[in-house]
Amino acid sequence: MKKVAFKGGLLIDGTGAEPVVNSLVLTEDDKIAYAGADKEIGPDYEVVDITGKTIMPGLIDSHLHFSGNLTDDDSDWVLEDVVQKTVVAVQQAHECLENGLTTVGEISRSGIQIRNMVEAGVMKGPRVVATGLGFCRTCGHGDSHKLPSYYNDESHPWAERVDGPWDLRKAVRRRLRQNPDAIKIWSTGGGIWRWDQKLDQHYTLEEIQAVVDECRMVGIPVWSHAEGYGGALDSARAGVHLIIHGQTLNDECLDIMAEKGIYFCPTIQFLNEWFKTYAPPYIPEVHDQYPGDTVAEKDLATVAIVGENMKRTPGIAGKLFGTLGRAGISVIACAQGASETNISFVIKHKYLRKALNSIHDSFFLSEYKVLNLFIAGVGTVGGNLLEQIRIQQPKLMRQNGLKLNVVGISNSKKALLCREGINLDNYLEELKENGEESNPEHLCEEIVKMNIFNSVFVDCTASPDVAALYETLMNNNVSVVAANKEAASSSYDNYTKLKETARHRDIKFLFETNVGAGLPIINTMNDLINSGDHILKLEAVLSGTLNYIFNTISADIPFSEAIHMAKEAGYAEPDPRIDLSGKDVIRKLVILAREAGYPVEQADVKRNLFIPEKYFEGSLEDFWKNIKDTDAGFEEKRQLLEAEGKRFRFVAKMENGACEVGLQAVDSHHPFYELEGSNNIIMISTERYHEYPMIIKGYGAGADVTAAGVFADIISIANIR
Repeated sequence: MKKVAFKGGLLIDGTGAEPVVNSLVLTEDDKIAYAGADKEIGPDYEVVDITGKTIMPGLIDSHLHFSGNLTDDDSDWVLEDVVQKTVVAVQQAHECLENGLTTVGEISRSGIQIRNMVEAGVMKGPRVVATGLGFCRTCGHGDSHKLPSYYNDESHPWAERVDGPWDLRKAVRRRLRQNPDAIKIWSTGGGIWRWDQKLDQHYTLEEIQAVVDECRMVGIPVWSHAEGYGGALDSARAGVHLIIHGQTLNDECLDIMAEKGIYFCPTIQFLNEWFKTYAPPYIPEVHDQYPGDTVAEKDLATVAIVGENMKRTPGIAGKLFGTLGRAGISVIACAQGASETNISFVIKHKYLRKALNSIHDSFFLSEYKVLNLFIAGVGTVGGNLLEQIRIQQPKLMRQNGLKLNVVGISNSKKALLCREGINLDNYLEELKENGEESNPEHLCEEIVKMNIFNSVFVDCTASPDVAALYETLMNNNVSVVAANKEAASSSYDNYTKLKETARHRDIKFLFETNVGAGLPIINTMNDLINSGDHILKLEAVLSGTLNYIFNTISADIPFSEAIHMAKEAGYAEPDPRIDLSGKDVIRKLVILAREAGYPVEQADVKRNLFIPEKYFEGSLEDFWKNIKDTDAGFEEKRQLLEAEGKRFRFVAKMENGACEVGLQAVDSHHPFYELEGSNNIIMISTERYHEYPMIIKGYGAGADVTAAGVFADIISIANIR
C-alpha cells in the first residue's frame, strides 16, 4: 500500500470551515485517508513538505468538451483530421488536471476513450463522466451546415444527428455499446446558424421522452442542453436527469425540476466570446418580447483591486460595492477570483478617476479621508465658514485624518473651481480675478461635470435658485449642507422628495442651521424620534433678530432704532421685513414640525402679526422712513409690560401638527422671560419628556455660530470621532 503524507500546507477542505494552517493530508493508494491539523504519523508514510502552498480538493467542471479543435469555426471542427482532434483532446484532458480540475462532465467523440485510458493508468487526466457524442436533430447545433452531411457523420467532434423517437431509441442502444456514463441531447439550438437559434426547441416532447424512457430501462441519466424555455420545459416534463444552460427557466419549469429532483448546470462564462464569433440575427418573434434596445457598451474601464489581505476577510466585496454606490457609480459587470485575492469590475470610463479616489479613500490607501467641498455664498456666513475651515484644517488632518478640500467657491456672479483645492488664504482675490462668470445653473453643471468623489455642496446663500439645484446635485451623489431655509421650508412634496433622494442615494441632506443657528435642535429631535419617542408639542423663540430687538428697546432706544441696531450687528436679514413679518419664524416652525413628523405647509401656520401690513408694502427705503411711526405705540406697550413685570417674546408653537406664531407677553416664571440678546430657546414636549419638557437654549443668530453649525454638519458627513 502506497502511503503519502502532505505536511505543512494551508488546507482548504471544501466544507466551508476555516482554513487549517500547518495542515496534514494523508493518502493511501491515492485515496484521502485524513485531512486536518498536523498530528503524529507512522514511519511508513512518504512525507511531502508543502509549506507555503495551499492544498484543497480538486475542482469540478460539470460541462466541457474534449473536442480537440484548434479554432472556433464550426467548419474547422469537422474538417480537422479525427486523429489530430484525438491527440489535441488528450492534451486538453491533461491540461484540465494540471489546472486543478479533478472531475469533469464531458461530451465529445473522444471522451469515453480518454476516460478509459485514465482509469487504466495509461494517461494522466481527471475523472471523466463521459457521454460520447450527443444527439441533435438534423439542422441543429451539432450539424455543421456548410459541409456535406456525411462529413458530420464521420468527424463532428461532439454530436450525432438523429431524428424521431424510434431512431433516437436505436441511437441510445448503439451508444450503450460504448459504455457511456450519461446520454446527452440538444433539446434546443445553440446559436451557430439560421436553423440553430438558441431559444428554439429542436426535439419534441415525444422525442425527449423516447430518450428518457430508453435510458431509464438501463438506469443511465440523460443530460439535456436547453437554452430556450420550450426545450427546458419538455425536458423537465420528460424527466431528464440534468438541464444544461437554462437561460430562460421560469417558475413552472423550476417547480417541475424541484418535484422530480432534476439538476441544473448553468453556464454563463462562454457567452460573451461565443456571441462575438456567432452574432445572433434579429428574430422579431423572440426579441420583440422584451422592451428596450440592445446596445453595445462603449467607453468602459476595468478596475481590479488586488491584495493578499482580502483573502478570508468578510465584507470586502460589500465594502467595495457600497463605496462605489455611495459615489453614484454603477457597476456594469464584476468578477471575483477563486483565490479571494482580487475583485474586478467594469464601469463607465468617465467614472474611473472618481472610482479610484473613492476606493483609495475607503480602503485607507490614502493618507487622509477627503471631503471635497463646494461653497456657495461668501457673505457673512460663507466667509466665516471658510475662515473656520482654514484655521481648523491642520488640526483635523493631524488628529482625525480628515482633509477638507475646498474645490469650489461661488458668489452670485462668479465661480472658482479647482479639483486640487483652493488656497483659502486669498480666495476672495482669486475669485475676483480668476473666477469664471457663473449663475446657479452653470455652477450645478460644472459640479456634475467635475464628478469628484465624496462631494459636499454647502449652501450659505438665501437664494431659492440655489436651493433649486439640490435635487440635481443629490441625484449625482453630491451631499448637501444647507444654511439656506428655502428647500426645507418649500412645499412638503419637495421636502420629502429631497429627503427620500438622500436616503435612496445614501448621501446626506443636512440643514441643522435652518433653525437656531448652531443649536443642536434638529439633531436632538431626530434622536428622540429615532429612539421611539413622539413629539407632541413645540414652543420656541426662533428669531434671534426679534429677540434682540425686544431685549434692546428701552426708554432710550425706540423700536425703529432697535431694528437698525439688529441689522448693524448682523442679526437681521438684509431686508429686516423678513424677520419682522414673521416669515423667517414661520419657515423655521414649518421645518421643525416636518422633522417632528407632521406634514405642514407654510400656509397652514396661523399668523398673529405685531406690525400692520402697510409697513411691508413699498420699497425698503419706504419701510425705514415709515417704521418710526410705530415707536410711540411700542414704547407705550413696553412701559405697560414693565409695570406688570413682563416682557415681549415672539413665540412659535406647534401642538399635534397645529402651528401658530405671534407676539406673547411672558412673566418672570416663564422659561422664555430671561432669554437674553439674540438667543433662541425651544421647549420640546414628548411622550417621555411630558411633565418636564426638554429645553435647548443658546445663540440663535450670528454669522459665526451659524457658520459653526454648518461646519458641524460637514464634519458629521465625514463620520469621524
